Amino acid sequence: MSRNAAVLADNFTFTEAPRWHDGRLWFSDFYDHAVKTITATGDVDWPGAPAKPTPLPPHGVTHHYAPLALIAADNSVIDCRAMFKPGWAWGLTPPPPPPLPAVTSG
Repeated sequence: MSRNAAVLADNFTFTEAPRWHDGRLWFSDFYDHAVKTITATGDVDWPGAPAKPTPLPPHGVTHHYAPLALIAADNSVIDCRAMFKPGWAWGLTPPPPPPLPAVTSG
């Protein structure tokens, strides 16, 4: 199997955050302050005006946040952390312990 690489476009300043979306490669050109796209034919496009690019929906890691504590007006603290419950507390059977090595006298 042979694979061939081809340069589709060049003359960018500093590209980052490439994403494939709607049949195009989208990326940020950091020092040019623009979001650009490249089609499979090599056409470079700036969606929207260069000063105001068209936003894309997020495609990266989803971050989740949880409160650790609440502090009331009277300075009392409410712990919001959920404590870990081991599997047996949920009705799961723990695995059997590994066999002990044989003891020989000698």
